[in-house]
Amino acid sequence: MPTPGAGHAASPSLALAAMMFAVAMTFIDQTIVRDVTEAITGNADTRAPTGDGALATTVREAMPGIRRDFAEADQWVFYGMAVALALGYCCALRHSGGRAATPSTRAADEAADAAADEDRG
Repeated sequence: MPTPGAGHAASPSLALAAMMFAVAMTFIDQTIVRDVTEAITGNADTRAPTGDGALATTVREAMPGIRRDFAEADQWVFYGMAVALALGYCCALRHSGGRAATPSTRAADEAADAAADEDRG
C-alpha cells in the first residue's frame, strides 16, 4: 500500500481550499480592523479626532495605548491564521489524492475498469 505523499501529487482541490480560506481570513481581518478603527476614532485612518471637548481630548490621549493594545492583540490573530494555513498546507501534502478503498473494493474496481476498457476496445 503506498504511503500518503510518497510519489503522489497532493490534492489540488484541498490546496486550493486551504488557500481560499487563508485569503478569506485576510479580507475578513482587514474589514474588522477598519470597522474597529472607525468605531473608536470616528475615522478609518490614523487622523486624531478633532474638537476641543473632554471626549475628544480623552480619545486623543488614549489613542497611543489603544493602538498598541490593538496591535498586540491583532498579532495573535495573525499567528492563528498562519498556523491554520500551515496546517492546511501539511494536510494537503499528506493527502494521498485518491479515494480510500479496501483491498477487495480496489480489486473489484480494477476488474470493472478492465471490463470497461475491453468494451471500448
